[in-house]
Amino acid sequence: MNGQNEILSDREKFAELYASEKTLSEIAAVCGCHVASVSRAVTRYGLPLRLRYTKRKAVVAKIKKERPCPTVPGPDFWDKKDKKIWETKGAYIALDVLAKKWGCPTARVLARWHRLRVA
Repeated sequence: MNGQNEILSDREKFAELYASEKTLSEIAAVCGCHVASVSRAVTRYGLPLRLRYTKRKAVVAKIKKERPCPTVPGPDFWDKKDKKIWETKGAYIALDVLAKKWGCPTARVLARWHRLRVA
């Protein structure tokens, strides 16, 4: 049995290597196999998925959530509406509802969202 099969076929050895916080690519290099083989072994042994990317998304979402509504130059009638547009976080359905409520085209509210987003 070669080194690849020995590590991938032994749950305890593989779990220990996986717990060492090495990336899947690094584990594949140690085992001498493809990343897909490592990924299948993670699934086969029921090891917990790593949440590195999920955590990163959560941090970005938290930063965006905490960011106050920016001020963007434009006509005065947007001043009171900007905060409501900002609170939609760019959800098109919510922007459409606001546009209908205010009696203006959705494209105009959407354009304002994009101006706020990049400010």
